[in-house]
Amino acid sequence: MQLYKPDHNLPATRVLFDTTLLAARIRPWFGNGDFKLSISGIRYKPNTSCVVGYRIESVGATSFLHAKAFAPHDWQIRKQKFGRYGSDTWLDEEAAFAVFRFPCDAELPEVSKFVADPHAFLSRVLSQTWTHEVLSDYEILAYKPNRRLTAKLNFRSGKVFVLKIHDAATFASVLRAGEILKHAGFAQKTMRVGKSNRHRALVYQWIAGSTVDLSTCSTNQCAELLQSIYEYLDSLQVSFNGGGKSFSILEPAAGIAEIADYVGTIYPPMKTKAKRIGQSIQQNLQGSFRPTLIHGDFHERQLITMDRRISACDFDLCSLGDSTADLANLVGQLYFRAVSKEISRNVVDKIDETSFQRFGDARDPAIQSRYQWNRIAALFRLASTPFRRGLSNWTEQMEQVLNMVAAQIRSVKPESGKLPLPTKNRAIQPPKHQFESKTETGRAIGISKSEIENDSRLAFVAAALETNSAQSMFRKYVPEISAAYGAFEVSQIVVQRVKSGRRCLIEYGLDTDIGPRSILGKVSAKRLDQRTFNSQALLHHRYGFGYESTDGISVPRPIGICKPWQMWIQEKVAGQSGKSFLMGNRLATVAARIASALVKLQVCGFRAAQEHSIADELHILNDRLTRVSIELPNESNRILGILNNCLLLGNSIELTDATLIHRDFYLDQIMFSHDQTSLIDLDLISNGPPALDVGNLLAHLTEHGIRDFANAEHWAIEEQMIVDQYVNLLPHTRRRDIESFKAISLARHIAISWSKADRRAATSQLIVATEKLISETLLNLKQGVTT
Repeated sequence: MQLYKPDHNLPATRVLFDTTLLAARIRPWFGNGDFKLSISGIRYKPNTSCVVGYRIESVGATSFLHAKAFAPHDWQIRKQKFGRYGSDTWLDEEAAFAVFRFPCDAELPEVSKFVADPHAFLSRVLSQTWTHEVLSDYEILAYKPNRRLTAKLNFRSGKVFVLKIHDAATFASVLRAGEILKHAGFAQKTMRVGKSNRHRALVYQWIAGSTVDLSTCSTNQCAELLQSIYEYLDSLQVSFNGGGKSFSILEPAAGIAEIADYVGTIYPPMKTKAKRIGQSIQQNLQGSFRPTLIHGDFHERQLITMDRRISACDFDLCSLGDSTADLANLVGQLYFRAVSKEISRNVVDKIDETSFQRFGDARDPAIQSRYQWNRIAALFRLASTPFRRGLSNWTEQMEQVLNMVAAQIRSVKPESGKLPLPTKNRAIQPPKHQFESKTETGRAIGISKSEIENDSRLAFVAAALETNSAQSMFRKYVPEISAAYGAFEVSQIVVQRVKSGRRCLIEYGLDTDIGPRSILGKVSAKRLDQRTFNSQALLHHRYGFGYESTDGISVPRPIGICKPWQMWIQEKVAGQSGKSFLMGNRLATVAARIASALVKLQVCGFRAAQEHSIADELHILNDRLTRVSIELPNESNRILGILNNCLLLGNSIELTDATLIHRDFYLDQIMFSHDQTSLIDLDLISNGPPALDVGNLLAHLTEHGIRDFANAEHWAIEEQMIVDQYVNLLPHTRRRDIESFKAISLARHIAISWSKADRRAATSQLIVATEKLISETLLNLKQGVTT
């Protein structure tokens, strides 16, 4: 096979996708002997990375190879690292790639340790109960280079186990899935008998039984199997008891936008069609559902029959999600098999119709529609599979999959309970030229260059305020700007914000090949904030917050890094700030959008590098209020009383599993355009209690009402709207926890108010409002109000 168009940044792809050409290259490595190569899997990111797995068959033996391609400018550094593997690695200087002979794996070194000495390796992984077992032999069941190894372990006693070795990211995901399964009421448990965090290895008991192949079943056998599958899923999808913990919920449309982008990138003729399909799926999979336990990767190869009963294996992707998702995934994968003629299309149509009718008597009127769209989504997720399998006719099969998906979308039965479609669904356009902040006279405003130069800790960035200097540095250190916009000239520079001795925000106006653009440079005096850049990039590119997000909720696209200035750069978001909706008394018009954006951030599944607990929040409050109580001796007793009561409120907040939180969420941190909502200033994102973000937002609104309208209740209706929308999206949230966090945040505003000369007039009224809110919240707690 070959790429649709050459990848000049990864020249090795020309060789790696052509097994005949690769075999000729590496034949001397195998003593010029005869062997046959076939592609077992491809992981390819255009212009960035490529890993290809192979099966190698020679006389009487089958093994594995994998190859990595590199950009020429990276090759000289990378090849030195691979040199230490000696004869287990083939380095190709001409095309800049490395080939690794199994079990050598630079990203999974534990595979080599297992193969070299299985007994020693398993003694570290198996629990004490099983260490007396003696390994007879093992069989490699599956191997994904750099990602995962699965092996069947046969012991002399006759017992059989399964060993899985994972990369770091997958291992963490599997552990989370295990935690969910542990709290489920599901009768079948994954019997794990060994675990090693250090080796990222898990050992499970083998599930005996026969595999399932619906393509070979008679009509009666198929009907019996389906009934058994339905019964099994009913037993799986029981009510979930989290044991006091909260778990993120898998969104039905997760990953759809990324699939559409990927298909369009590797096969441009299908770009428009894939994007249109992806948008349609995302539109129709929006809506509420009651989450249940789901397998997460339910398909034929996961099914085992035992005494005419169905069971399943491989719960690595177990999660909470839509009850229709597992069955929809099974049928979607069967339709994919129909594309390659492995199963009759008529058989799959009958299975689909039977499965659809199964949901007909459900109390949820939208459930049949959800099943259909989840099944369509499951098939669409497989659109790139022919390419990833290295099939010679991958473009033809990809087109067939997309055509089948498009036909299924057209034939979806209109149901009374069909999920509501959003009124707008337009992708975010590249930011327009909105460079200068202006006064009413139109004069550009900003912070003077001298203010930077006179700041000893930020003086190093003064050169960033010179047009020629900025242009030169960006072209040298931030090539991503040219990649995004083509040729560019820096036309304007404005310092938007400075925090003395700590950081500053600089806005650059660019004249580019595609028109005027604006970017923001974020400078930290202490060190480059690589962590925030990486986190925002992951959210934008991998967690559904990209500009193509069809729910219209995104984060600004990170562009690149200018190390000499300790600056990272992002696109400027076009639109109105949330604050403008306060000034115009129009907050109610965006209340639902605020709640939706916050919930999306909190349930996206991303894990931040830092934690922020209730104790951390109370520690900050203690520091702030203790200091202000000293500066306001006449109010000291009241302020310390507020502090003590806030500590009581903090202890009353329900401890839940930390989710991603903004940690500084208020209306200045959100931007609105006609049909887009953007979350900005993600510098403090952490893993913490989700109610904190809502409480912080409400406290800001109350403080704003006091300061601008002398009325703490000015935004009360809008506050309630936001809470109602938020709780509707996350029903497990306790309203009293939100109120407690609101009181804690409002108390912190007392210190903020006193620290700013233009706000001090409102401090006294803020103290009164905080006391009142705390009193009401404590009374609710005493009376046992839990909603």
